[in-house]
Amino acid sequence: MKSLLLYAAFVLISSLGFAQADTTMFPLPKDYPKYPEGRQALDAFIQQNIVYPEYEKSMGIEGTVVVRCDVELDGTLSNFIIESTVEGSVGFDAEAIRVCQKIGKFTPCLRNGKPLAFFTDIQVKFDLNNGDEMEMAIAKLSKKELKEIEKDAKWFCDYLAKTTDAQVAGDEEKYAKLTSKYQKGLDALQAKYPLKSTKNAQFEKLTKPCMEEMFKSMGIVDTDGDGLYTQEEAELTPKELKEIEKDAKDICEMINDIVELQLAGDTIKTEALSKSFEPKMVELQKKYPKGSALEKKLEEFVKPCLEEAKNRFPMVQSQVQEDEKLTSREIKRIKKDAKYMCDMILKIMDAQRSGDEIKSKSLSDEFEKQAGTFQKNYPKGGLKEKELEKLVRPCLEEAMKDALRK
Repeated sequence: MKSLLLYAAFVLISSLGFAQADTTMFPLPKDYPKYPEGRQALDAFIQQNIVYPEYEKSMGIEGTVVVRCDVELDGTLSNFIIESTVEGSVGFDAEAIRVCQKIGKFTPCLRNGKPLAFFTDIQVKFDLNNGDEMEMAIAKLSKKELKEIEKDAKWFCDYLAKTTDAQVAGDEEKYAKLTSKYQKGLDALQAKYPLKSTKNAQFEKLTKPCMEEMFKSMGIVDTDGDGLYTQEEAELTPKELKEIEKDAKDICEMINDIVELQLAGDTIKTEALSKSFEPKMVELQKKYPKGSALEKKLEEFVKPCLEEAKNRFPMVQSQVQEDEKLTSREIKRIKKDAKYMCDMILKIMDAQRSGDEIKSKSLSDEFEKQAGTFQKNYPKGGLKEKELEKLVRPCLEEAMKDALRK
């Protein structure tokens, strides 16, 4: 499981005795960064300010660009980067960042009631049949067409109400009969209202309240507060969400416990605790199948504490004497050891990614044996340790970033 792969990185770090003074806990934030007026208002702002690139418009290219940025303590957005782009586009990325830079302040992330600097992802949708253009197209529909769409929407809402009641009551037989009865009509509607067509946009607008009522009746909630009910969210019940949040907190506590011992410099207890967590991690990997809605929601809950752990676990910057220098032989040895560490981190990550638990454990055991030698060769606070940390840092950061990707 990707979001849990960071655990392996912490196990690797824990054997080396890197430490720092800050012992801040890593609980899940109470609230994540949000646009004050809500997701729909944010989407509306983006669509109102997008200038569709001419090349993409002429080529009929559409898609969604995801922009990641930092949300500062006061809600200001900064450090905009492209998290994912649209293949074949040449102007979407620049336009997406330009629009995002125009967005006002967010409500910052909160932890223990206090603002916390964090990041957020903003989706910038480029749709040739979206926004004002679609509204103008709808306005051009005849009264006869609008009346027919209204009639079809009413029929569809009636279907939703009846089948939802059957589902909530647990009457599978009635649900099956209703589905069979309405199937021909549903097929006809699908053919009548193609995706991205003007008529379909009007149909969806009229049926949206019925859809929301259906979700509400079935106990399905809008988990991310964006006013939209995605298929991913629809697969999860309130009970499941509560269980996922509980497991996410357990994972964060695991990470915190390891870090606390690490900060105290107790490598023996750190190794013992890391091993004691292995059965729990295996259990969680089985509980959250790769690619499932359960796994994705767990990643969403765990991401904040993982990100904070990454940000608040910097390598030690040791103070050394100005006249202390490393010989070329020592530097060569440090580079060799750093390469070994980076290779091991990548191998363990690959093994976990492929689900090869035996190989992962074997590699981890091998690394732990070598850790004792590293501790002797790189005394805490020494210049050699500082140089080793500098060389290994990029590998660890890349591993952590990989663990956070969806």
